Amino acid sequence: MLEFIKSLFKTNQKSTSYSTSIEIEDISTYQKEFDVNNIDTIDTEDFLGLAANARNRAKDEIKNKNYEKAWELFTKQQHYYYQHAEKQNFTASQTIALASSVSEDFANILRLEKNHKQALVHFIYCVANEYPHVKYKAKKLPAYFNRAKLKNIDFRELESFIYSLSKPPNYKTIQDKVKKWMED
Repeated sequence: MLEFIKSLFKTNQKSTSYSTSIEIEDISTYQKEFDVNNIDTIDTEDFLGLAANARNRAKDEIKNKNYEKAWELFTKQQHYYYQHAEKQNFTASQTIALASSVSEDFANILRLEKNHKQALVHFIYCVANEYPHVKYKAKKLPAYFNRAKLKNIDFRELESFIYSLSKPPNYKTIQDKVKKWMED
């Protein structure tokens, strides 16, 4: 994953601005050049830097139990990911994979608010978009499943459902399936 992140910052052109199109040999060098916590150090076209800033601020809001503001900031992060994807000419699948990673944070907020069924929907969406590339997230799935307390469904059925999803998975399909499981 670190190699993927590094690749996002590399191109053949050099620049003195700190946008995602400059050549950077490694992430630590990039992070030393600007502080993602200080919005004034981030170029307005550096959508990954802006996304990191929004994410860091959202994490602070979660610590302060200000979940509504955190949700707003994670939504901003996702928006910056879409802008980055457009600027870099990502495919639809690449764009969705990047933007869907924020669903893990949405799931966490919903979990903290004890909205476990909706948290499960977001977490399934995140896992389905990234699996098998990011298996560590799939390890958290049983906890989200257990907290949702769905009746008449076991974890193997959930796994089968995730494997059956098209790539990229459709959020509405996942939402409808969890809703159906809630009704059964």
